[in-house]
Amino acid sequence: WYCDPEEIRGKQGERIRLTGTGAGRDHGFSLQAFDIALTVAPGETKTVEFVAEKTGMFPFECSVYCGDGHTSMQGVLIVEE
Repeated sequence: WYCDPEEIRGKQGERIRLTGTGAGRDHGFSLQAFDIALTVAPGETKTVEFVAEKTGMFPFECSVYCGDGHTSMQGVLIVEE
């Protein structure tokens, strides 16, 4: 149960592409600051793209309960000027 990478960095105005692959069971990805939410089934891969229009540190997490290690599935997007 982990997000890889746990830290994602980008520049303001840059297009960011995130790809997630479900491993073992359903997982979710939530990046609320950029209104991103998706669910990934086991063996499935999904990609989301967005423009990082604001700067700061923005937490992300698994949004679908996936077992005992669920709470450790989190990280941060850092967008710099």
